[in-house]
Amino acid sequence: MKESSIGSFLKNRDEIFAVSFWDTVIEENWALIQEFPLKELIDQLERTLILSVLSKFEGNQRKTAKFLRLKPTTLHEKMKRHNICQKNKEIQMKKVGLVGGIGPESSIEYYRLIIKRFQERLNTKNYPEIIINSIDMTEMLAYVFRNQLDSLVDFLAHKIKILEKAGVEYGAIASNTPHLVFDRLMEKVNIPLISIVEETCKIIAYKKMKKVGLIGTKSTMINGFYNRIASANAIEIVIPNPGEQDFIHTKYMTELVVNRISPETKLQMIQIVRELKRKESIEGLILGGTELPLVLSQSDFEDIEVLDTTKIHVESIVTKMIENDPAIKPIQ
Repeated sequence: MKESSIGSFLKNRDEIFAVSFWDTVIEENWALIQEFPLKELIDQLERTLILSVLSKFEGNQRKTAKFLRLKPTTLHEKMKRHNICQKNKEIQMKKVGLVGGIGPESSIEYYRLIIKRFQERLNTKNYPEIIINSIDMTEMLAYVFRNQLDSLVDFLAHKIKILEKAGVEYGAIASNTPHLVFDRLMEKVNIPLISIVEETCKIIAYKKMKKVGLIGTKSTMINGFYNRIASANAIEIVIPNPGEQDFIHTKYMTELVVNRISPETKLQMIQIVRELKRKESIEGLILGGTELPLVLSQSDFEDIEVLDTTKIHVESIVTKMIENDPAIKPIQ
């Protein structure tokens, strides 16, 4: 549940019985709700409510039990079952390192979303430890477009080693395109990296989709690194025709990367995706460029599920960050 929904509950407990209250909760959290079985959702709701009321009463369990109309022993049992530990209030988190700046706008979104999801999932006002190495996108893309993959691996490995020296425990590259050399890069660094491609394909497989479209930079569309991971899960990846690829790539690099949003570009991209739907019967669309959510979203399509790789990646980054925290059982 979002904090706004919890806040409404805490201000007026009677609203919990109103259908309109739950309509709002479901609407605000629809993307998350459909991912989990009913029992898990109910458990997560109960855990979130207990944590919110505990926070309201600064950890006072007697007041929390009274507010929730529970016996203190019942509250204690529920806290134990939900692995809520009041004795150790220090949040245990892993320090993440991000290779950012590719591009700058999406790096800002990564930073904002990691903080937001960290605070939502731990029901805390604390902030996560994030170290961002903002790199030269122009140099990196030059290696990509000239197919100088050895130089690309060396360049990225050097940037990640800077993060290693800063003490991060794991890392992520805040961009789709560099995942072209992800496997080779993993052999050169000493920390685990979370792949945006692997995490996106996990979600597609979980949703039981068999055919999805992919748009992004031309390198992302044509080099097959999404296809290799997807095929292992019996997922087919389809891309626009060469002319449409050129259009998407050009607009991506000249407009989206610099946060220039053109209504004409948006309409043309929507048309390209609809044509892909008509010809290939795709079930979903991978936004395989972390700037693409600036121009396309689920509201643009009624019959295609949009897969925002930035949000998927962020969720996995936060899951790794909090996996050892004793106070709260993170969403798996």
